Amino acid sequence: MKWTRLLAAMLLFLVAAGGVAQSAQSAAATARLTELENREAIRLVLRDYGRLLDERRFDEFGQLFAPQGEYVSGGATTRGPVAIAD
Repeated sequence: MKWTRLLAAMLLFLVAAGGVAQSAQSAAATARLTELENREAIRLVLRDYGRLLDERRFDEFGQLFAPQGEYVSGGATTRGPVAIAD
């Protein structure tokens, strides 16, 4: 009887420990995926920034900026997507 309880306790411990390890792995994988998605989003914004400006597509270029975003060029500062697009 003692051995049965001991084995059951050990089995329960191993199952619980495996769940914790799997949960930690899942959290780490989620963090890595989030970092990769963030890097890709930044890469796309940088790509679009140069391309849209070069192609003089100012309406779309302005949309790359946040409502309080600033674009500084030639010593002049322009704020907001609408003003930047103009």
